[in-house]
Amino acid sequence: MTKGIKISINHKRELYLSSRNSKNPKSKELYKLYCKLLTNIIKEAKILQYEKQISTSHNKTRTIWKIVKSETGKKRGTEEISLLNINDKLTQNQQTIANSFNDNFLTTAEKLMGTNQIDTLSK
Repeated sequence: MTKGIKISINHKRELYLSSRNSKNPKSKELYKLYCKLLTNIIKEAKILQYEKQISTSHNKTRTIWKIVKSETGKKRGTEEISLLNINDKLTQNQQTIANSFNDNFLTTAEKLMGTNQIDTLSK
């Protein structure tokens, strides 16, 4: 964040405090306008920073994906299920957990439709 943006954020805070206590509608309107302008300035500063990162990068594709992930807030990774209750028994065995999930997903249609309906559909 640049020094100018930090100063602008502090000024925005001062405008907020003065407009909050004021009954003057122009004061509140000035604050809203300042917020919109500051938001646009911050967006442009981000764009310029990202363009600079991409242009100086050796691996542009990887840099672009890092930027996308940071902006969307998504992180890649898998979470391991460490303990699962299967048929009233706690298990840590990853193969047993995987098989249990597979069985559950394979039988979901049968559970929803009932076994009699599936037999009539297959005939």
